[in-house]
Parts: sequence; structure tokens; C-alpha cells
Amino acid sequence: MAKISYSVRAMRTDDIFAAMRLKDIEDWNQTQRDWEVFIKNNPDLCLVADLKGLVIGTATAINYSNQVSWISMVLVDKEFRGLGISKKLLARLMENLTFCRSLKLDATPAGIMVYKKMGFVAEYKIIRMIHPSLDLKLPEKYDILPVQAGNEDIDEIVKFDQRIFGADRTILIEAFIRDYPDRVWILRKHNRITGYALGRKGTKYNQTGPVYALSVKDAKALVKKSFESNVGQPVVVDIPEDKTALTEWLLSVGFTTQRSFTRMHYKENPHPGEINKQYLICGPEFG
Repeated sequence: MAKISYSVRAMRTDDIFAAMRLKDIEDWNQTQRDWEVFIKNNPDLCLVADLKGLVIGTATAINYSNQVSWISMVLVDKEFRGLGISKKLLARLMENLTFCRSLKLDATPAGIMVYKKMGFVAEYKIIRMIHPSLDLKLPEKYDILPVQAGNEDIDEIVKFDQRIFGADRTILIEAFIRDYPDRVWILRKHNRITGYALGRKGTKYNQTGPVYALSVKDAKALVKKSFESNVGQPVVVDIPEDKTALTEWLLSVGFTTQRSFTRMHYKENPHPGEINKQYLICGPEFG
């Protein structure tokens, strides 16, 4: 293809329809609301490649308190690939993120080599699992059951999440609790949170995650309780590969493996978090 002349500019809300078109071509799960979260919280970190009014590429990031910025939604129209558009979008995005201590992303297999060439380092693998139609109930054998959380629990959830994720994600947690209040669950023991779960709707699957907990037993209780909000619906989860016990249980109840992502960080990784307590991630778009 001959060289084309396009510009890189900030994404606007009226670009969301075009961005959804690129997302749908790749058969991804994000919604219009997800794009709105990106634009509302970090308008200078949501970019498009504009070819005479036609959006032919996107790249976004969400900044978590200048500690970690999460890069995602790197998409290029199939008709315009091979022209360096994704690299130009990423380069501009990274120029806008020089203030941030850590850059991270979850790469698809097709994107790994691109990110490696730009200085990203692989950390670990994440497995995406799906179920076409859930029908699970939480058994009574659990001594302490998850309870639905509310606005009064946000500060405590944020602190718990910050310790395990490695950065303050207040903007994300507040958005999820506001948009999906019926999918927020916490476990309390000795008057303190020992685990929490969030969830949200997608265009193809309902996503359960993040689920962070101090033990696999607590994580499983939270996952099962979250699944009760999705009975009869398709569900997706993204699980770090080291969570073998949870993975085996998911397989036993009918989940299948769809694909994988590779978690990567740019050069240094000053905010690794506590990976052993991350049972389900929020999804590759949010970390």
C-alpha cells in the first residue's frame, strides 16, 4: 500500500462509534461505556489515527495516580495495516506518559513482538476462559459469605486493591461501582476486607473481575457469588496462569480456554503489586 497522510489526535466522544467498529472487527468484548471511561478520565491519553475524517486506528491508556498507566485498545483497520500506524499511536501515547512511573499492558499474541521492540518486557501469562451459559449457586459450606458492597465501602476496597494491584485505581473502582452496583462483592473477616470482586457487562460476555483475595478459598467464594449475577448468560474471566486451583475448578464447571494474553511492563516495574493475590484481572483493557 502506498504511503498515506493521516493525523494523530485526541479521541472525542463522537469517535466512539468508529472505535466500536474497529473493536467489533477484532471480535473484542468492550462496550461504548468502556470507551467513555477512557475519555472521561484521561482525554489526552485516548488517541485516534484520522484519515480525512475516517478513524483508522486507536490507542488508549488510563492513568492510575501517576503510578501505573495501563495501555490498551491498540487497534488498526485491517485495510491500513503494515504502515506503522500502531507504532506511531503508541509512540505518541508514550510521549504523553513520560510523567508516569510505570507503563503496563496485556498483549495479544500478535502484539507481543511489537511491544518487545519498543522496550516492553514480558512478566507472566493470563488465560482467558469463557462459559456460554452459567448456572451456578454458592454452596452453604462457606462459613462467611460474600456480601454486596456499597458506596460506603469504596475507600476500603480502594486501599485493598492498591496494595494488591500496586497502584491507586480509585477512578476505575468508582466507575465500576457506579455503573454496576449489583456486581460488587466483598468478604469480611475480623472486621476487615479479605477479598473483593467486581464485574461488568460486555458486548459478547459479562466479565467477572477483578477478584482479589487473601486465599484461594476466599477467591472461589467471591467468584461463585459473582457468577450468580450472570445465570443463563455468557461469561468471560481472565486468570493469571499461576492460579491452577481456580483454573481447574473453572474447567470442571464448564469453562473453556479461549486465548491468552501476556502481561508486559515498559523497562522497569516499580509497582508490581502482590501477584499471588490477583485471582482474576479486570480485563486487558484495565489491568
